[in-house]
Amino acid sequence: MGRLRSTVEVDVSDVVPMPGHHVVRGEVVAPSNPGPSGSPTLVWCCLPGGNCTSDYFDLHVDGDDASYSMAAHLADAGGVVLALDHLATGASSPVDDSFSVTPEILAASNHAAFTALLGRLREGTLVAGLEPIATPLPIGLGHSMGAMITIIAQARYGTYAAVANLGGGGGGLPQYLHDPNWVTWDRARLRASLVELARQQFSGTTTAPDRGRPGIFHADDVPAPVVGAFRSQLTTSLPSCALASILPAFSDPERGEISVPVFLGFGEHDLSQVPHEAVRSFRSSTDITLFVLDGSGHCHNQAGNRRRLWDRMVEWACSTSLPFP
Repeated sequence: MGRLRSTVEVDVSDVVPMPGHHVVRGEVVAPSNPGPSGSPTLVWCCLPGGNCTSDYFDLHVDGDDASYSMAAHLADAGGVVLALDHLATGASSPVDDSFSVTPEILAASNHAAFTALLGRLREGTLVAGLEPIATPLPIGLGHSMGAMITIIAQARYGTYAAVANLGGGGGGLPQYLHDPNWVTWDRARLRASLVELARQQFSGTTTAPDRGRPGIFHADDVPAPVVGAFRSQLTTSLPSCALASILPAFSDPERGEISVPVFLGFGEHDLSQVPHEAVRSFRSSTDITLFVLDGSGHCHNQAGNRRRLWDRMVEWACSTSLPFP
């Protein structure tokens, strides 16, 4: 099956409460013939984790055409993939103070960007050669920090028909906190103080982590060129969002509000040590699927058996009732 590719950008200045011109950029990967006209089409709305760009979902390794590209795999299965760089990272526009970019700002800007892109998809103006798609079924697909942002956007705006949460356990990494007492603060206080706490977190010395914990980013069997390609796509960090990702239960209120179908994907050696615990926080959803990829670390898209996860997601999406939100 042939593929169509294009870069995309959306002006999100209206929803970003900071001075300046703000643009979110990314890419679209689509099949040249996504299916019969008028039939529903899965649209995977992808957000990367901390320090990663949209290339995490479309990784190209020297000497390897596209076997490490989740985007190509999902497009070959008939879906359209929209992958964005978070505001102030990758190809998206920078900001004067990266600490000021909070999870709420990312949720608003990414919601605005995906909404605009879905509109272009319906109109047939998103990619040259791609016919209008009258019934796109948007699935919020986030990895790690991107999963947290996807969850917050879904709870606030109902952006997606379903949510695929990859590697976002929600339990945090409290052993890395600059001040362990932050875990005792209530969520309202944490959210109101997040930017200032991030300045403390990333200018001070963090608590020494437990070196015996099983979580890893890549298993030992991931080839060096693949790890190199992963490192080459890394971008700047968003400190306040990074801190939110390691604060235990930071996004639990939003998790509890999500009622659409949820796919939870983890690696056997993910940063979330007890993936099954993540199910409990999605108490409003009556359709939850948990999949653990054996042998994989936190970065599942570079695992040797990565296609098992990708195929399982497609199977889930095609077999789950996905009403448009």
